[in-house]
Amino acid sequence: MSNKFKKILGGLSSIAFIPTITANVVSCTNDKYDDIFRPDPIMPITKNGFEKANLDSINIEKIYYTDELLKALIESLKLGGYNEENLKIQVFKNNSEISLDEDLYRNASYKFIITNKENNNDNITAAIKISNSVHLQDVFKVSTIGNIYDNRPRTIMMALMFNNMDMINQLSKVGDELTDVNKFEYKKDNKGAIIRINDEVPKQRPENYYGSLDLNYQVTPFLEEEIGGQPFPMTISEMVKISNNNLPITSFGKLEGKDKYTVLMHFIIENLSNPSYWALFVNDLDLDSFEAQPIKNSSNQYMIRFYSKDYQKMSLPETSEEQNGDYDKKAHYLNDKQGIELTFSYFD
Repeated sequence: MSNKFKKILGGLSSIAFIPTITANVVSCTNDKYDDIFRPDPIMPITKNGFEKANLDSINIEKIYYTDELLKALIESLKLGGYNEENLKIQVFKNNSEISLDEDLYRNASYKFIITNKENNNDNITAAIKISNSVHLQDVFKVSTIGNIYDNRPRTIMMALMFNNMDMINQLSKVGDELTDVNKFEYKKDNKGAIIRINDEVPKQRPENYYGSLDLNYQVTPFLEEEIGGQPFPMTISEMVKISNNNLPITSFGKLEGKDKYTVLMHFIIENLSNPSYWALFVNDLDLDSFEAQPIKNSSNQYMIRFYSKDYQKMSLPETSEEQNGDYDKKAHYLNDKQGIELTFSYFD
């Protein structure tokens, strides 16, 4: 990612939302160090009894998942001659006891207590904090996404990304699901939706984004008059021009992927500095047809052309079903079948 891209992301992040931070604050003017709160150290693994088990081989610094920790503990006990069937395992999530059948891959502080059913004096306590969850609710930390123009998935996706800027680089891994209307369950009050992607308790460590995400928003249809009554429809270049008063930047450096979502978000950040146009732009693109092609006689160079769907002037339907029907098949603000050609480099 270019330094310019990082700076823009940082700037937009500060505009998108201001997080509320709750922390213990120590006054710089207080010289009484005894007043500073020092929590008791948390020992990752403690053992009482289980004399034949050697836990020294477990490198806790290389364990990042609950299943890795639990597997290492049980294997060490089995090597010591203890029967797994005689082990009682309790698990606590943020200090509340839960079942081993619940989702142990969500972000939280976990504690496992293993007891020998044949000898209650044998027990092991192991703690681990998970911060690498790929559950939708854990990675999209802001779920109240403000005013949006309509209920279409691409509109919601752009508002979600604007409010969770740190997820932009992950859009290539979840973009297809976030634009699939079949993954959306709209609320009856028309003020939100629930996105469900593989929404079940994983039986093994999940590699892809999963779960459900409860979104809240307010639908406020787009009014051309609110942005100066610009003449619609327009070309992609014209939309860039009214957004940031510049010609489109079409030649990029090295990108982290050659998929349509990586190129799309890079184009938006570089060219559409006014987020008011993001949903209009993305919804009107013929996104399903975009594919990067290698440039002949060049190494690691690619091109991709963005262009609009067929244009038809239509009023926004009231219901989410109608908005995602025939209305979504047409462009309503862009009329640019010629489109714009983008070039970039990508290294496998």
